[in-house]
Amino acid sequence: MSDDTTFRNRPYVSHVSAGAAPQQIGPYRILRSIGEGGMGSVFLAEQDAPVRRKVAVKVIRSPFSRAEDRIRFQGEQQAMARLQHPNVAQMFEAGTTAEGYPFFVMEWLDGESIVDYCDHNSLSVDERLSLFLGVCDGVQHAHQKAIVHRDLKPSNILVVEIDGRPVAKIIDFGVAKALDAPLVEATAPTGDGIVGTPAYLSPEAVTGAQRADLDTRADVYALGCVLYKLLAGKQPFETEELLFDRMVRIAQSEVPTPAQFFAGFEGEERETVATRRATSPAALDRILRSDLEPIILKAMARDRDERYGSASGLQADIRRYLAHEPVEASSPSTFDRVRKFAVRHRSAVAATLLIVIALVGGIVARTIEARRAKAAQAQAELVTNFLIDLFNDSMPWNGGSNEVSMHDLLRAGAKRIEGRLEDVPLARAQILNSIGSALLHQGDDELAYKLLRDALELRRRELGADDPLVASTLVELGVMRQRYDLAEGERYLREAVRIREKILGPDDVWLANSLADLADIRRRQKAFGDGEQMLLRSLAIRRKALPPDDPSIAASLSGLGQLYRDWRKFDLAEKNLFEALAIRTKVFGPDHYVTSRSYDSISMLRAMQKRWPEAEDFLRRDLAIVERVRGPEHKYAAWVRVDLAETLLAQNRVAEGREMLVQALPKLEHAADLQDVYKRGNALLRRYPE
Repeated sequence: MSDDTTFRNRPYVSHVSAGAAPQQIGPYRILRSIGEGGMGSVFLAEQDAPVRRKVAVKVIRSPFSRAEDRIRFQGEQQAMARLQHPNVAQMFEAGTTAEGYPFFVMEWLDGESIVDYCDHNSLSVDERLSLFLGVCDGVQHAHQKAIVHRDLKPSNILVVEIDGRPVAKIIDFGVAKALDAPLVEATAPTGDGIVGTPAYLSPEAVTGAQRADLDTRADVYALGCVLYKLLAGKQPFETEELLFDRMVRIAQSEVPTPAQFFAGFEGEERETVATRRATSPAALDRILRSDLEPIILKAMARDRDERYGSASGLQADIRRYLAHEPVEASSPSTFDRVRKFAVRHRSAVAATLLIVIALVGGIVARTIEARRAKAAQAQAELVTNFLIDLFNDSMPWNGGSNEVSMHDLLRAGAKRIEGRLEDVPLARAQILNSIGSALLHQGDDELAYKLLRDALELRRRELGADDPLVASTLVELGVMRQRYDLAEGERYLREAVRIREKILGPDDVWLANSLADLADIRRRQKAFGDGEQMLLRSLAIRRKALPPDDPSIAASLSGLGQLYRDWRKFDLAEKNLFEALAIRTKVFGPDHYVTSRSYDSISMLRAMQKRWPEAEDFLRRDLAIVERVRGPEHKYAAWVRVDLAETLLAQNRVAEGREMLVQALPKLEHAADLQDVYKRGNALLRRYPE
């Protein structure tokens, strides 16, 4: 009892135990607490001599810490002492306090996790890969020093800017393991149980006797998980907590391809993930189906013997990808060589050809994965030949045009598929679906509709009416047809909802996405009560499955806000729209394109309430972002100007409003999808003559 009292009465000990920062640790003046890591508390401190600098000091959390925690803490000291690398947080000093508690001093990294940094700065896929190469360097250095990190995850990889250049730094070796000898002479057992973050643990780290035999390939698996999230927006096994039996099921399950996982995001969520990667959803889908797919799947292989043998092996394949060279993760087929040659020799090959080949080419790997049979491999070979024929026939040296547009090539692909691959209907259906989807983005709805209907018929015939691939085609058709016939679009989407609920279950995020799409149609049909129930259910599913600040939750809130706005339930509309704005501002910042959508929705609410100055304010914020992202001459910028002009005219600022309309309307005259906006602008000009 007296010993406990003595501990509690020591000022330094009581500070640390209570979570408050001590005033001094050794020669380091403590500024504030910056968090918890492993078994210790971490403080921001300042060193005055021999150099003046800010540092991070990590100290054992409590005098009452378990012996196991103390051993792990000392092990982290020893692990970091071995490492000297620009991509690993540097340790400056280690020691014990006057009271006998171990501490060590590291460089202060004023950064954010690698995923947050990339998202907040909208880094492209290639920029993310270049940054990730440094992570592989740091991990390889640790492995060369016989250190396995065992807890690699985005929050343990910080990005700081050094001389204006982002640099990734690996931190927190609190559960690291040495392969050559124990990091410390243990006087108490540390156990060989599960350590690390569940969603990033390799299968061998979760189950079986292999836990005691972990090697560097466990870190390679975790690197694959991090890369998956960097590129696809999420990784499939991520959650806050996983029970042991859930972890075991994950360890035994197959990893979905990044493109398959991304396909589960629909509407605004897909747009959000793509925008964070400085691209469009269609382009990101193509990228995820490229050689990055086998790279990620090889890193995350269930069997560690099938993974890259080292972090440097993973790094080398990423470098090959960035150099447009065949990667080791997949054998270089004839198709691969044609595609790589085309990228390296852009002057001889129309870039649109490459886009189409990448768009459709992913079916090869997915067909093999889905069927895992010789018949599927034969289908894949036929698809490859189809693509190469399309490629070759479009080249100038075979009589093709020197300038091949994306639209022309898509139509050529649609023509070529007529009467072909009839004996391999699933491969044919995938090609039809892919070309049809791409034609939607080109505005060729008539041909897209035909191809998607044909794909739907084949998939229903071969897979049955209740297959998830059938639902995917139904969603494409529903989203497209609502532009022409709301009732037809509703029929397609209701069928997709039924299938996904039956096959995937009532709490699946894909189901939530389809419900949100269907609810948007019901809002436009003024079936507000029905749409409200769908959106509330969609929101509940997303909130259960996703982090509280996930952009798709903001999308659900925004959808609810728009529905309540049109329903003239303005209080509910305001609540939901501003909650969506708060999430988007937190995740993306106030000047991001995704955030601007909330400005637009709120401006419409304020206009309906005739609160014109507020509507004008939100529209001006929206316009500034749209002009920066899309350009001041873009048709969507002109659309916002028409809305803004309406608020100016409503405030009797006729000259200003008319001038804005005169600037905007020529940009909309030939925009087929914005003719209603063009007509509304002309009506405003007539209503407010000079």
